[in-house]
Amino acid sequence: MRETGQNGIIFEGIPPVGLFDSEIFETFKTNLCYGIFLDPADEDYLTARYAWRSRLPNTFCWSAGQALEKYTKCALLINGKSAIFSHSFLRDLRNLQSICRQLIPDHIERPSKLELVEGMEDEFPEATLSAAERFEKNGSPRQRYRESGHSIQAYDLHKLDALCFYIRRVCVNLNENRDDGLTWKEHLEENPNTLIDFGKLHKKERRHFPEMEDALLTGNFQFFEDPPGSPLPLWYSWEAAAILHLPINDRNYLEALDWITKNSKVDRKKVHQFLLNIYNKKK
Repeated sequence: MRETGQNGIIFEGIPPVGLFDSEIFETFKTNLCYGIFLDPADEDYLTARYAWRSRLPNTFCWSAGQALEKYTKCALLINGKSAIFSHSFLRDLRNLQSICRQLIPDHIERPSKLELVEGMEDEFPEATLSAAERFEKNGSPRQRYRESGHSIQAYDLHKLDALCFYIRRVCVNLNENRDDGLTWKEHLEENPNTLIDFGKLHKKERRHFPEMEDALLTGNFQFFEDPPGSPLPLWYSWEAAAILHLPINDRNYLEALDWITKNSKVDRKKVHQFLLNIYNKKK
């Protein structure tokens, strides 16, 4: 991980005042990680839960992916690692899992109080990285404009809750000593249900916004032992890419795609590669 130059010139044209202090420096680092990554991740997580209830699949996919990406980056940075500057987060999550060990389990289990619909018992357990990979794919930048399709499974909201809980609870310096003499890692290993209560999910924030409280708590068996409200509805969603039309080689369809890539920010190279892959498969 790249560190600061400490007492040297940091940003040209802005001479630093005062001496380097490691404790103050660490506090600023943590505050920046929370402000840049964790607080926005909380907003994305809440938005994803709103979207699930409203059956807005594109918004759910995008917000879920953004929440997981930002939580993962926050946890890595606070624990002394660099994060990849990308909307992808699976590689970062693997790195984080190697640091946290059992704090990010290998599998997502069914919450004990969640009753599964008959015939859907195979939905749990699911490998943590398998679920994360689906969220990464569904929440990729290409999904914003439906350049790619998505596939949402019936219990993906509960799996998002689990992933966010696992990653969010390690958004602390795991090697830092607490007042009780334990490190944060030791404390979390002994108290795995601990939620670091800060940011947009803090009770002081939520009590002023009933809609926020409702969206966060309802059916959330991961963050809350006895969540209020009725179980959230289950639903599947599968959508092909918006740019997909068969037959692929229809002249007017190709002309229309040519027009939209020239007059918008839709990535022409990616569109071309997407179409070419499908066309070659159908030969």
